[in-house]
Amino acid sequence: MNYLSKENVHDIFELSLVQKAILENEIVTQVSYEIQMDVEFNQLKSYWEETVRAHDSLRSVYRKLNNRTVQVVLKERPIPIEWVDLHAMEDEKKEVKLQSIAKSHFEEIKIDIGPLIRLSVCRYDEVRTIIIWTQHSLCMDDNSRDRIFNEWMDRAQKIFPTNIQYKSFKEYIDWEASQDGIPAKKYWKEHLRDYKPSPMPLYGGNQNKSNSNKLCTSTSLTNDLSRRLEKIAEKHNVSIEAVALSTWLLLLQVYTGEESVSCGETVSSSANWKGEIVGPFAHVLPIKATLTANQKVDEVLRYIHNQRESIQKNSHVPSQVIRSYTNIAKEVTLFNSIVTVRNSADNKYSIPQLLYIEGRNEIEIIVTVGPNWSIEIFHPNANSLDSLKSLLKFYVTLLENLSKQSNVELYNLNLLSNEEKKLQFEDFNKTNLAIPSLNRLAHQVVEDQARKRPDAIAVVCGMESITYRELNEQANRLAHWLRSQGFGREDLAAILAERGIEMVIGILA
Repeated sequence: MNYLSKENVHDIFELSLVQKAILENEIVTQVSYEIQMDVEFNQLKSYWEETVRAHDSLRSVYRKLNNRTVQVVLKERPIPIEWVDLHAMEDEKKEVKLQSIAKSHFEEIKIDIGPLIRLSVCRYDEVRTIIIWTQHSLCMDDNSRDRIFNEWMDRAQKIFPTNIQYKSFKEYIDWEASQDGIPAKKYWKEHLRDYKPSPMPLYGGNQNKSNSNKLCTSTSLTNDLSRRLEKIAEKHNVSIEAVALSTWLLLLQVYTGEESVSCGETVSSSANWKGEIVGPFAHVLPIKATLTANQKVDEVLRYIHNQRESIQKNSHVPSQVIRSYTNIAKEVTLFNSIVTVRNSADNKYSIPQLLYIEGRNEIEIIVTVGPNWSIEIFHPNANSLDSLKSLLKFYVTLLENLSKQSNVELYNLNLLSNEEKKLQFEDFNKTNLAIPSLNRLAHQVVEDQARKRPDAIAVVCGMESITYRELNEQANRLAHWLRSQGFGREDLAAILAERGIEMVIGILA
């Protein structure tokens, strides 16, 4: 069947502001759901087809019309499901196969012919089934995806109400067009005055050796810490999102040493629709905060909470317009990190595990609120998993300390975990330890390491790092140059350099 024939067109309408922004930076997100449900694949497929027919966003493609892109809703546009039976394979081969399936999804998504979703249902063993779900961001956002997944599973369990009538995404676009943009534009112009993106809080670390196509690390908070964070939010009458976002902004301030910090936050403009429409409502907007040392933690929480409410209220301004109120060049990202907060209560059957995001260069911090909060940090272009793990550890430490010290000034807020305090104040200060005499000079020890562990990281400074091989080679080159200039043993040479890798090279030379 030619799904793009005129006879199969149900409706054509303009793109929303979020969709127009997506066209400038297309994002494809991939997650996996794990379910334990006794349903035959053919039944699961049938219930999925029912779900697709209920939502125009799932049956849409995006075509050029008079030099602009429009959304074309089709009467029929099946989204095929791949069935893969892995249960007889060895576990290692299962993982390799899952990675292969996940990678293949990105080859099929074309916005002009669709579908914009790829699904693979993988029977992992006798109990578990893993569903790999890949979607283009023009189709819907993550919240809508989770709602669609829940609806699909409800249908499979035969508990989905039959009398629900969803509204067309066109109704949201009409509502959006009716909004007064002047106050919102005024807000953004003021909010982004002197705006600059805070740098990415990563250092070099050991190179990632994984065969995975992602750099992602995650952890679950204890039930006790999760409850304390919720009580802090309740005590100070702020949202959970404000707690997570405030903590990240504090981390950025510690990293940059600057009072003014910024990042992106995932904001949804679907609050007025109460789940009546499925589509791409969420987009990432910049938030800027000025934090001073004498501010108390609870003041910061309220300050960020109010900032978030203002951003939510003014979120219907096109991102191109928002960017125009900054002095940031178009080729420079507006933010280097993104905070996304979601609620596990929205996932009745399975909490999605992030596998990959294509088209995004920023660090993304995903906080999932539930009985035990979970934190994921994802960065597709980082060269080190160690740096992400350190970042995650620092973020969790700040959450822990913030939950206990919400009434102290920022300069009194404890930034270290008990383990880190012991390491820095006790272990690193054990100067009375006896060590064997090496009878070797520092540069000789480095040469030894360059032979034994050439690719190991020798020096880290900020986001830069250097291996033992590189350190030894560069120090040797500088040493040879010094000799060519007449320097010899016991001669003094002054080093003029900032504290960093170059200074270490100079000392060794």
